[in-house]
Amino acid sequence: MAQVTVSNLKLHYWVMLVCSIETFRSIKYRNIQEHPIMQSLATSLETIFRDQNAAVSRLSAILDGLAAANSTEKPNWRDSIIDLLKLLGMDSSLHQRQNLAGTLGFAGDVSGSAMMNIFLHNRIIMAIVQNHAVEVVATLDDLVARNSERLDWRDSIVDLMKLFGLKSHIDERKKLATGLGFTGELSGSGTMNMWLHTRLVIAIVDNGGKLPAKLPKKSAASRVQALCRATKIKEGILPAIAAVWDRHNTGKPSRNEFEAGIYAVFASLEPEQRKSMAFAFAGYGELRKDGTAECFFDDGLAKKVRDRPLEKAEFVAEFMREGVAFAGQQLFSGSGGVIGPGQVRPWRPPGGVPGESTTPLAPWPWLTAIRTDASSTNEFGNLESVRAVPPETGAVTPLDYQFAQACRFDPDASGGIVAHCERMHPPPAPPGGLFGGNCEGGPNYTFGNDCLRIPTQRAGGSIRLRGFNFITPTVKVHLQLKDHPPLPPQECVIWGDRETAVNDEQGRVITDLRVRDWVDVPIPSEDPARPGAPLAAGLYDVWISVIDPGTSGIPIVRESNRLLLRILPNENIHFLFRSDRGRCIKETPGGGDDEIWWDAFVGHLVANKVPLDVEGSIPFHVKDISRKPFPRAPWEDMDDGKPATYVCDVFGPGPFELNGVVAFAIVGFEIDSEAAARDQLQGFWNAFFEAFKKIADLAGAFGGPSAVAGLAEVFAKSGIQALATQALSAAIVAVFYLAVITLVTAGFWAVWAPADLIALDIFCLDAESAWDMTDSKRPLPGLTKREFGGEFDDNDVLIRVAQVPLPKLGNPGELVATWVQEHQYEARHDGDLFSRYALEFRLTRTSV
Repeated sequence: MAQVTVSNLKLHYWVMLVCSIETFRSIKYRNIQEHPIMQSLATSLETIFRDQNAAVSRLSAILDGLAAANSTEKPNWRDSIIDLLKLLGMDSSLHQRQNLAGTLGFAGDVSGSAMMNIFLHNRIIMAIVQNHAVEVVATLDDLVARNSERLDWRDSIVDLMKLFGLKSHIDERKKLATGLGFTGELSGSGTMNMWLHTRLVIAIVDNGGKLPAKLPKKSAASRVQALCRATKIKEGILPAIAAVWDRHNTGKPSRNEFEAGIYAVFASLEPEQRKSMAFAFAGYGELRKDGTAECFFDDGLAKKVRDRPLEKAEFVAEFMREGVAFAGQQLFSGSGGVIGPGQVRPWRPPGGVPGESTTPLAPWPWLTAIRTDASSTNEFGNLESVRAVPPETGAVTPLDYQFAQACRFDPDASGGIVAHCERMHPPPAPPGGLFGGNCEGGPNYTFGNDCLRIPTQRAGGSIRLRGFNFITPTVKVHLQLKDHPPLPPQECVIWGDRETAVNDEQGRVITDLRVRDWVDVPIPSEDPARPGAPLAAGLYDVWISVIDPGTSGIPIVRESNRLLLRILPNENIHFLFRSDRGRCIKETPGGGDDEIWWDAFVGHLVANKVPLDVEGSIPFHVKDISRKPFPRAPWEDMDDGKPATYVCDVFGPGPFELNGVVAFAIVGFEIDSEAAARDQLQGFWNAFFEAFKKIADLAGAFGGPSAVAGLAEVFAKSGIQALATQALSAAIVAVFYLAVITLVTAGFWAVWAPADLIALDIFCLDAESAWDMTDSKRPLPGLTKREFGGEFDDNDVLIRVAQVPLPKLGNPGELVATWVQEHQYEARHDGDLFSRYALEFRLTRTSV
């Protein structure tokens, strides 16, 4: 399939092209039968359109029908002159195209250049329109007659856009070309203009001579390239599944037990589901022919499958490799999804180092803050740990949620409930004393007359530590309950900051809030000194130690500052997580109304104990992997400001279970509203998720008794040696799984479906975060933002997510409240705002 990628057209070529178009106008519309090549074209068109009118039956539907009948090649007539000529039954060889270009007066490069091909493509489409969509031609000519300008809609994209009241400035044409899938240079060249002219003419003819309320979706190539820029991950699972699908479809036998199981999954599809899957795989195969999707797909595993059977272990390894990379980008900002140490930042910690008379300049590790919720950017440090960004100095003023607070509910005049939260204070001075005491955490947790909040997590949960100078691939994380000896340290993997420079513009070493070295820390569920006994609750010191290789070759153990964490007993409470309303803030461009499809993927991971015993027997099971489609009807005909109300129970009612965590992935698409396309998309969506889940379960990717290896072996086979022997939290592993399901599914949508991605999100909940959210006395968290793509370049942002906390719902005096939060999804295409939608979520404790 020919692909449109060109450089700027030289000026003299453009002048010659304009002349050739004028020549063709005098030939095409009056003397088309005089040229043998044009006679052949006219005969082909008469045969195809004998009983059909392109303006009534839709030009695209007619040619798509011809393409669908061609089961072997699936020609892409919209983008390829070669495929269009083949579809019309004409010779598509270079020699014949050169003859045709000469006949039509093309005076540019006839060596098979993109300009020549686009010129021919445009002229043939225009010949179809002129001779087989006469009603449309008459409508447009009538619009020209009633316009004060002399507009030439047949040959000028500028005039065609003006005819329908569209802005035709070069920037507007670039945006429209990008939106319709142009992948060449956006320079306003003749190539871009003629390509855009062809696409817009087709859309207008399909709509009976009117500008469509919604212009066609971006091309598959454009959608895949957007995913490339946003994820920067090579996806290898779909190519491998596609290779097995091809073997099954062509009647080749399975070669091992795993492939036989995959064949059985394919065979279990209902006829309509199988038809939808076949269409999607055909679209995938067509896109892969021209190489435009190489940036996103990795054929390494697929190539192996051509010569030998697909093995369970390698499927699971690829599954986990992708999940780690994609989830790492979201959970550990600044890391790029890459596991590895942070950069060396020599400095002297404030207040010196215990046991050192003079603190040497060295990469002393430092903890800035603790995060207890894997899905939130809310974090908790103290007056010492949170270091100001120069030129600011001194203590950083905490945000409101970082203060310890107690809340109560009071009725207001209208009968509603208002939450009142008050900050907690240190104890007053004793009678006769001059100075009051410190807050519970000591002087570093006392800010004037207010107390800083000490974060909480339950035994079996997890935290993330942020700081700098995590200079080794792993660090030791220490926990110590007051008046008790420290627990045995855990070796935890590092996700180092790959974005923040070591020095600022003034040459100073950056050792402040800007640096984001990360470590994921599982909180033990059992007391290491008493196997089987639960971990004691209480207030714990948390710190890390790093082995600095030193300049003399003698390793030096360097310890960080300490932060406080309150560990609570693990409880088994039931929760219900649901969404019951949403809204359109800004609809997608192009006029008309949007039709939005929302789906949630939910995975419940339960570990036997925490941290996960990666080197032992299978200690985890991803259970209840499910897809939760949101009701479709409330999201039809959306435009700016329109709300949607519905009921979708995303999780529960049920418990997280001991050591359990639930991960969620949200995807939203603006789809083609045509009934046939909608049915096809629905059939594919239902079929592919169930098939993919069954294949992953066959491989043992979700743990449990069908797994072929422990986590250590999985990570080792995935090339992630750093995770093969380290302590892992259930939360991070759960997000790994949902991340890869989302990545593969979104990639498959991009290669064939007439739909635009408008939302993407991955987050998780555990028992402590859920308890905290539904505690009426807990204050609201702060605003959380995250991005998919764009970590190093704003133009690569695909989706921006904002978690906006809303007032909790409850009754005065009750300890339990309903947590409410709106997730706002902002889609961006090439740096420009595309759409903004929002979903509201609610979390409630339940009795069952």
